[in-house]
Amino acid sequence: EETEQLQYEAAQLEARVKELCDGNAETRELQQRCESERLNGLLRDARRGHQLSFAAAQSALSECLTAGHSCPLGSRIHLGKNWDERRQKLVELRDLKVRNALEYALARSQFLDPLKPHHSDEHTENSSGDFCCSRFDQIQFDGVESVQQVFDALLLCVRSVETSISERLRLRTVRENYDSVGESIANFRLLSAHCGVQVESHSVMFAKLFERHELGGDAPPCGVVVFDAVDDDELFPYRPAARVRKDVASAIVLRAHKRRKSSGSEELVVVMTACKFVSLRRAAFELPRRALRGIRESMCWGLLLVKSINEMLYPEFACPAVEDLDVRAIDELLASAGEDEDEDEDGDVLKDMAFRAFEEHLGLRAADAFALVDDVGDFDFGAMDNAATSALLSALV
Repeated sequence: EETEQLQYEAAQLEARVKELCDGNAETRELQQRCESERLNGLLRDARRGHQLSFAAAQSALSECLTAGHSCPLGSRIHLGKNWDERRQKLVELRDLKVRNALEYALARSQFLDPLKPHHSDEHTENSSGDFCCSRFDQIQFDGVESVQQVFDALLLCVRSVETSISERLRLRTVRENYDSVGESIANFRLLSAHCGVQVESHSVMFAKLFERHELGGDAPPCGVVVFDAVDDDELFPYRPAARVRKDVASAIVLRAHKRRKSSGSEELVVVMTACKFVSLRRAAFELPRRALRGIRESMCWGLLLVKSINEMLYPEFACPAVEDLDVRAIDELLASAGEDEDEDEDGDVLKDMAFRAFEEHLGLRAADAFALVDDVGDFDFGAMDNAATSALLSALV
């Protein structure tokens, strides 16, 4: 009996020991979980702090750029009255401008994957009252034969940029006093009209295509196109009392890259790196609010050149003409646009909505869509029928 009692007590003690061990394990697990949550909280706070510090640095950088508004692509250009001297001046500037543009574009895209698209855009007003835009784009062209092909398409689009602006943005634009030195240097003025206000831009363009051996090492062929604003022109001075001045400085670099396809083979991809700085000078005369807003919204014209290049390289990108569209589809679109009655004092909300719908859903050319929307802007969209729509289309074509 004594032995059995001792065995029973020993079993009780073992059970108690096990219970205490299990309790300690649960306690340790709870302590570990609490410590893990505490460390995760610290990491989250640290990450949040880094994000806020980065946001503050971005704010400081934006303020620094705004205060100084130092364009990294611009330099002072003065052109005299003698035509030979003007051309010689541009010839002397070409190599320096091209080299600076290439260096800046490569530095700006240094840590980006060249085979992935990238875009950044910033607008601000500096201390002088000038409205400034800086834009960066990295765009890929696949299915092309060479850098030369894209370079040639780019130059063709540049030479007819006033037509693209007029057609796509519906800003009546003309090119004045065009002068060139061969195919790689040009000097021209663009004059646009927006809500009765004239905007002038006086620019020079430099272009160069580098073959592989010109860049040294294994560097692929590279095309560079540079724009810069003319500061003073004795032959064609700015007219601040009658026109708003817009300065454009831009660097466009084309480089060849290889991309592996799903089949395992490689394809050529031409990557366009575009850096653009635009400054709309403060007007010396009173501007209507609507005109100022419209000029600012259209001052950078985004990917206008890219759209033109795409249509040239890829015919399937071209939009159909007005006469190819289904009138009934347009009429239905107008009717649906009329369901939204939230219209501001100028009717811009309704027009913008219809304009976007035309361009996105019907593939209508921007100029024609804007013209159509503008023509019907004073009508009741919901009340328009096929006959009214057909009449408007007939007027356009």
